[in-house]
Amino acid sequence: RDPLDRINQHLADAMIGDSDDTRRRFSPSSNISAKHRTILGGVDLRVFRPAADRQAVRQRLELPPGRFLLLYAGQVRAQKGVLDILDALAMLRAQLPPARLPLLLIIGTPIGPEIMGQCRARIEATGLDAHVRALPQQSNIHEWMQAADVFVSGSHQHTEGMSRVLYEAMACG
Repeated sequence: RDPLDRINQHLADAMIGDSDDTRRRFSPSSNISAKHRTILGGVDLRVFRPAADRQAVRQRLELPPGRFLLLYAGQVRAQKGVLDILDALAMLRAQLPPARLPLLLIIGTPIGPEIMGQCRARIEATGLDAHVRALPQQSNIHEWMQAADVFVSGSHQHTEGMSRVLYEAMACG
């Protein structure tokens, strides 16, 4: 809850949330409920859909054809769990032979000057250099989602609600 919720709910002509929980956050009153509309997901299914040919997408993106791909897409910051995802990959590295270790793609805008240094330090300390690629935000993120085998998210509690990127990844299969 935000201290301004009570004021905002009375000033707003309308409110849009991605779940009924957002409506309940403000007030159970019928006056507030009448202003609120729930729009689930908000994903353009003409763009975010499974690839007709995943291997062709991987080839176009210059990704290894037979390698298992993990994808993280979003703001690159500690609260989004990027460092935790790297730690999890390091744990896998201890259990799997190098040839079976997935390739992790981290795509997004770093928030804060220190986060990429922290990521690089973890990658180097755990020997993950050949198993992680970090790329800036991509305008064709749907293709990266179509190419990936698994989408990973590690957002910490109270960082965000149901992120749209999760809906987009699910729509891509």
